[in-house]
Amino acid sequence: MGAVLGVVAFAFMAMAGERDWLDTIRMFWLAAALFGAGIGGVLAPISAWSLMRHVPLWRAIVETSVGTTLGVIAGYFCAYFSRWGMLWPIALGVLGFLLAAIRLRITARRSGATAAHTA
Repeated sequence: MGAVLGVVAFAFMAMAGERDWLDTIRMFWLAAALFGAGIGGVLAPISAWSLMRHVPLWRAIVETSVGTTLGVIAGYFCAYFSRWGMLWPIALGVLGFLLAAIRLRITARRSGATAAHTA
């Protein structure tokens, strides 16, 4: 999933920043996929075991993917206002992933506590 998100994030940045975005995507899709897979390969197991143990698998995948994508989009817009450029989408993408995982942890704890009291 990290590889797919890496390519999607790079495609969005290429479309928003260049006129010849299709050629740019063709040149760098493998690097974007490897980078996204590397980050996802590290963050996904750590967050799954530490934050999302009681979360259904489909929610863990979908909601962290949405958080990552929203973070990358926000980071791209922040890149215009900073000299750090394209580090913003990476940093805010990771932050979006972590915030989604923390949100899942909190909501899973609430729903589990409610189910335990009603039984």
